[in-house]
Amino acid sequence: MKISKPSILDKIALINLTTLESLGIKDEARIIKKFTNTGLRILNADFGFAWFKSNTGSKFKLAYKTKGLPYQPPSPNKEGLNYKVLRTKAPFFAARLRRPGSPIQPYVKSYVILPISYRTHTYGNIILCFKKNHNFTQEEKSLSAALGNATAQAIALSRLHHNLRDIKHTLDNTPEPLLIFDPISRRVSYLNKSLLDQTGLKKSQLTNAQINKIIHSSFQKIFQKRLNRIVSQKIPSSIFEVTLTSPANRKIPAEMSLQYVNLPGQSPHLLAIFRDLREIKKGEKKIRHAAFHDSLTGLPNRPLFTKKLNASIRSGQKEHKKFAVLFMDLDRFKLINDALGHLMGDQLLKQVAQRLKKNIKRSDTVSRFGGDEFVVLLTSLVSFKQVDQVIERIQATFQDPFKLSNKFELYLTFSIGISTFPKDGATANVLLNNADDALYQAKQEGGNNYKYYDSKTTALQPVLW
Repeated sequence: MKISKPSILDKIALINLTTLESLGIKDEARIIKKFTNTGLRILNADFGFAWFKSNTGSKFKLAYKTKGLPYQPPSPNKEGLNYKVLRTKAPFFAARLRRPGSPIQPYVKSYVILPISYRTHTYGNIILCFKKNHNFTQEEKSLSAALGNATAQAIALSRLHHNLRDIKHTLDNTPEPLLIFDPISRRVSYLNKSLLDQTGLKKSQLTNAQINKIIHSSFQKIFQKRLNRIVSQKIPSSIFEVTLTSPANRKIPAEMSLQYVNLPGQSPHLLAIFRDLREIKKGEKKIRHAAFHDSLTGLPNRPLFTKKLNASIRSGQKEHKKFAVLFMDLDRFKLINDALGHLMGDQLLKQVAQRLKKNIKRSDTVSRFGGDEFVVLLTSLVSFKQVDQVIERIQATFQDPFKLSNKFELYLTFSIGISTFPKDGATANVLLNNADDALYQAKQEGGNNYKYYDSKTTALQPVLW
């Protein structure tokens, strides 16, 4: 049985779990070691190092190093790449070594340097290395930045937890948005400026108000349920996602870290530390979009089209709906592409995609399978005459030339094969194959036309080996 690779959500969950496991650890070097090992796992790196400046130290010291490795990178105390990363607070990704003869070369081919930094605080850096050349994906870059931020926040949280006598001073100056509230009354007894900056709310709105005041209305029930469980079972610490609110009632995705703290002369309170997830969510959205959309045209790709087609089949079977699959191919596109070059060919495909989108309803789908193959799903048809009408509209738009530059334009024609549900198939593969067979017939007749699938005609086709 094959084990599936961990998804980005699994990797984010692992970072969150490391943060949770770091709660209560006083030795900050141990915290960095835990996050370095997490980084090795989520990036599948071979070995790593971590430099760290303690709360009392003035210089960076090596907090962690993979066992059995003779090489040690230069300290961030000196001028160099490590020092530059700490100064800029931006991760550095090296897919290839640029300096032949470097002492690192026998052991490292690619590496990433992550600043352990969040806002104005920088605690050190984590260096993850690869024995082979490694091209970093956008997902890996987003996860690396999240790992560095999470490490810094875990260290900040550790310092908060183990310095309760000076907690007010520390909280006032920490860059992490946070507040303290009574677990019984749920009233906020303290909040810092960073929280007000993140939400845009005023201090007067939150002081002595219940913590629910910062939670968006759409998340209130879930939050109440989780908070009741934490309080009733006296769970010492927990981390989960919440949706914060803003003056305009806009949603702010955030991660909340909750843990009990002992305030002098008071019963235990709950400390809530927040991490803004807006940029991470944007990154996740881009990754999901890239997985299901064609990179050139932005249209749905084959996996997403098949998913929509299967949904239409289930709906059609249940509600007795009709729909059609149109398999489209541009006539003589290979000749055009070879003559004009791939850049012009790509520009032409983008324009074709735009014209197709303009001629179908929002509830329908136009997809690019690759090359010059476009597939259209026309749903909820009253009559299959509507298919002819859509194709006629597309043909009309193709009467206008495609302008590839100020001085160059060309005219295109296309061929289409059509399969219909339920007559021509009850599965996605059958409907697509039958539409493709009908396209073959249209091409055999010279192109620039469209054909509906005919099982009798298909049966007479010669078999090609």
